[in-house]
Amino acid sequence: MAALVDLAWMEFIELVAGKSDGSWVFRGQGNQSWSLRPKVGRADVCGKAGYRQADERILFDNFKRESPRYERGHEFEPMDWLALAQHHGLPTRLLDWTTNPLTAAWFAVCDEAETADGVIHMIRYAAHSLVAGVDPFGSNPTPILTRVPSLAARVTAQQGLFSLHPDPVQDWLPSAPFAHATLSIPGGSKPEFRTLLHLFGVNSSRLMGDLDGLCKTLQWEYRTR
Repeated sequence: MAALVDLAWMEFIELVAGKSDGSWVFRGQGNQSWSLRPKVGRADVCGKAGYRQADERILFDNFKRESPRYERGHEFEPMDWLALAQHHGLPTRLLDWTTNPLTAAWFAVCDEAETADGVIHMIRYAAHSLVAGVDPFGSNPTPILTRVPSLAARVTAQQGLFSLHPDPVQDWLPSAPFAHATLSIPGGSKPEFRTLLHLFGVNSSRLMGDLDGLCKTLQWEYRTR
């Protein structure tokens, strides 16, 4: 193992070891140049029409109308529906976070086609700032952290919670009441991170909780044997 990789991994372990008191959440991104902006507000997702909240609501309402064919959800609250949509790939005003730094590291390195430096965002929050039962389209002036029931297997597997963004086209720079820190993962270190995380049981099979995740892991094992 190259010295750079050893240093990057050990820096990661040392840093997160100091953030193990349960007050931190983590998010991994494959490219450190990417901002904290939810998918529904990203230019490459919105298309030529750009973002409009009315269009976002239509997108969400269409999901709620059509998804009962695949998922029993007639008793879901709006936030439950939004979380379910997020974890099945629908553009939403949510960003995924996790209480497990190893999970965040996996999402920072798992895309083998993304060779840029990755990043792990870390947010410290007070217990009272974690909001439950929130209206996802309410009048919150700034992003909030929220936890929802584990309706989708992936939410449970990833030890997940969300930041909810009332203005999805704005990049988020977390500030009070949150503390925010980042850790870069050099692009050259990503292959060793994937190998070490797999050794610790952190891979697509474990985190996705479905056959797609299992097959991605088996394919990676076959290719890297």
